[in-house]
Amino acid sequence: MTELTAVPEDAVLPRLVKLARKGSYGRAATDAYQIMSPRNAFASPIAVIARPVIEAGLAHGWLVVGDDDGHVRLSVEGARRVRRHLSAATSRTPRTAAPSMGSRPTRPAPPSWRARPQRVEGPLAWLRRRKDRDGKPLITEPQFAAGERLAADFARARLEARVTASWSPTAPCHRTEVSGASGADVSDMAIAARDRINRMIKAVGPEIASLLIDVCCHDIGLEVAERARGWPVRSCKVVLDMGLTQLARHYGLLREAADEPRTRARRWSDDAFAPNLDQWL
Repeated sequence: MTELTAVPEDAVLPRLVKLARKGSYGRAATDAYQIMSPRNAFASPIAVIARPVIEAGLAHGWLVVGDDDGHVRLSVEGARRVRRHLSAATSRTPRTAAPSMGSRPTRPAPPSWRARPQRVEGPLAWLRRRKDRDGKPLITEPQFAAGERLAADFARARLEARVTASWSPTAPCHRTEVSGASGADVSDMAIAARDRINRMIKAVGPEIASLLIDVCCHDIGLEVAERARGWPVRSCKVVLDMGLTQLARHYGLLREAADEPRTRARRWSDDAFAPNLDQWL
């Protein structure tokens, strides 16, 4: 069993939110646990949680193991701690002050993908801070910006796992966007974000898109993603680097240099490709 101090509490509770939906459970895989949820009728895992995080949750008593199936689920104490964690996260969200009498209300600007809330450092930020032997970052700024943009679209599309109710004492009876948009506007934003994600999948391919969503949106580590797919060691970093490059090019964040020669097909009709008898004499 993992020691309680091996994985900090602040890193465990955000992961256990994946199990907050009623009926959700985690099934053991290779060095990880696949989270099954009724959100997609248990068709496929909605997330993957590393085994040390699950072991820390078991050590804290926030998770229990089923006697019949061996699956892990939230305990009563675990559900209480998750609700408390979500309530504290909601209370820390800055609120816009109400306009004073006589002042003209202004419509807040639409949220930008650059204004994404700060999260616990994920694998994308980890790769951005690390450097290779030559002192260069493992991923470039366009690659990092493309991954953050994909994660923002994923969150705006309402594809992230979340609980069905809010336990915040100050929560309103209806859910609205942080920017103050109406329900119809929120629905339009979600549909537009899903269209952008679908175009991204067609641009980079479903295999690479699956890895990009796992790493950038679900914050799944590279080693866990490798083992889940049965890939060789350190191969995930190479595929992720190519995927982030394709993603940055798809978003228009990476452009070829003007002086870089472009490869194109040459035809017999081209002047430079016309046959010359002098070369045969």
